[in-house]
Amino acid sequence: MLIKSFNTRQLISGDTLSIPYFSFTGKESGPSIYIQAGIHGQELMGYGVALCLIEHFKKSSPKGQITIVPKANPYGMNFKMAEATYGRFDPSTGSNWNRNYVNWIKDQSDFLEKYRSQPWDKIKSFLRQEALSNLEKLDNLPYANKLARQLQALAIQHDILLDLHCDGTSLPYAYCHEYALPYARGLDFEYYFTMSRYFKGSFDDATIFPFWSVFELMNLPIEQFDMMAFTLELGSKEYFNLKECQSFADRIIQFTNNPYERAQGNDRQTVCSQENFVDVYSSFAGMLYDFVPLGQWVGAGEPLCYLLRTDNKDCLLNERIMSVTYHKKCLPIARTIGSSVHEGMSILTCIT
Repeated sequence: MLIKSFNTRQLISGDTLSIPYFSFTGKESGPSIYIQAGIHGQELMGYGVALCLIEHFKKSSPKGQITIVPKANPYGMNFKMAEATYGRFDPSTGSNWNRNYVNWIKDQSDFLEKYRSQPWDKIKSFLRQEALSNLEKLDNLPYANKLARQLQALAIQHDILLDLHCDGTSLPYAYCHEYALPYARGLDFEYYFTMSRYFKGSFDDATIFPFWSVFELMNLPIEQFDMMAFTLELGSKEYFNLKECQSFADRIIQFTNNPYERAQGNDRQTVCSQENFVDVYSSFAGMLYDFVPLGQWVGAGEPLCYLLRTDNKDCLLNERIMSVTYHKKCLPIARTIGSSVHEGMSILTCIT
């Protein structure tokens, strides 16, 4: 095991934040896997899972190479407001910590013209060199962008990437690209959301987007693409349970033994394309209560929860109560952790 770190931010106090990471190289050949937790500071379960993984690989070497970053954003973890962790957004700019990764390749066609005669493994190596030359330019950047580049520079040296997250009040679920679903099933989640390829600045898309773009230009079948990025949502934020962390870690360990094994689906697993993974927004400001249980199908137009309106109209209490519904049959998988909402805020995230 190698323990390394990089410095990421000097604080007003004069202290410097550093981010440690743990590298394990096995005696057997195998994949190169990167696992990151805690880019959102209040998503606590990923930290526990990372520690369980480190404990395991200290005792039992992996196949291939595994790099684990347990605390990708210590600044976000430390930023407490009373009992709450303001860990999803940079308090200086308001930007989401997970929307600052960059598409570092300028022109895929020009790049490929230089190396078209090379095999894919060689082209991947050249792409990584290109990436590092761009990502290591850290001067005059907002801190969130600097941090994203530092993490991205470490991650792109691996073929398989796992980003550990949590949602509001949530069931566990996983994001993956459509081609990678048979491999993601090996992580044994109950709910999967599949994405097409596009760049939106989040870790899962941004880190492999340039590689995928060049691979497509080579006219190779997507089944031969050996890079994957998964976002694993491990339940609710501001929640921690070490036994559950160990259970998630056990599934990840099993996956790392043979990540390129295509797993068959089963009746317990639900797969939804991203366009059918929808947010339900509040039509009024008010107080939320009586949510339906997560993971339970609700008919079109049936109540998902109730809202007590807080407008200033003079009316009876029961006239303030309205049901929150969706126009299609849906299955709530996550909901807001708060009980009060402005008009237009997301209340629930559902499968349709």
